[in-house]
Amino acid sequence: MKVISLPVGILVPERRPEITFVLGHELQHALNNPAMQATHERFLEAIGYAAQMACDYTLAIRDHLAYQRVDEASANLTGWNALVEHVRDAYPQASLAHVVLKSWRAEDFVTPTRGAKMYAARPGLTIKPDLTIDPSPANIEAIGRYYFDKDPGHTKIGYLGTSDYLNLYGAEAVSQVAAFHRDYNDGQHPPPIMIINATELGLSRKIMEENGIDLQGQPTQPYLDCSTDPPRLEFLHHTITTHRHVPTDFQAPAPSAAPDPSVALARTPPGLSRTFTPRLHPGANLRRRAPGRGPAVDPRER
Repeated sequence: MKVISLPVGILVPERRPEITFVLGHELQHALNNPAMQATHERFLEAIGYAAQMACDYTLAIRDHLAYQRVDEASANLTGWNALVEHVRDAYPQASLAHVVLKSWRAEDFVTPTRGAKMYAARPGLTIKPDLTIDPSPANIEAIGRYYFDKDPGHTKIGYLGTSDYLNLYGAEAVSQVAAFHRDYNDGQHPPPIMIINATELGLSRKIMEENGIDLQGQPTQPYLDCSTDPPRLEFLHHTITTHRHVPTDFQAPAPSAAPDPSVALARTPPGLSRTFTPRLHPGANLRRRAPGRGPAVDPRER
């Protein structure tokens, strides 16, 4: 069972606009939950497909993050509509300026115009005469840009308050990918290396590790970041209990078809078995993709 927890300090009359927005936001998440459960199942299918092909999990993670973006945008839209209804209960002829005065949350939806205390919808958003916003695809996309896509400095979420939404959900996604990849390739020596295009996904290993990566007790998980040329060998670290980024003070080259074990041993970080030798999956293609491009076959189209 899921619950909505509220700090005691918010339960005061002057905070009613905030609690109204937050409750609207969270209730929409609850309504979205069945659809999000289905998208999670598709995410697991996509991970399984990637593991069988080239072990490049970029497309699976990208689609998963896109679903999270829609979920957050629709929730924020519902929060706005709840806030508008709250304001209009007190001021039936309320304008956007009234909503702005009641809550800083309005900044994600409106922008000042040249007139004194005049506001208009942000570009791409359509606000109706009653000030509510319909959950149309165009409005959801616009709210995604103004809310979900904000950089870490303006979002300030996560365990340390240093994250954006991409890296918050990205930490969960790479944790699941790493667990599946490890289990799927159990018994292979050496196992094929996991591949992720971090730049295409907008992910930062530092921020994800601060949010907390769960490697199920394993200290590290090697992966190949194919966003650079040549691709770069990196390591995720188990930080779900520490929330501390673990720097790597070495530059490891991409593994070749027949890597030199001595090179891998020399660059093995603390906590990783010194018998580790990275190996590319036979189907791996490390040519850098244009953003948004994935494998020719998507498991959802099978």
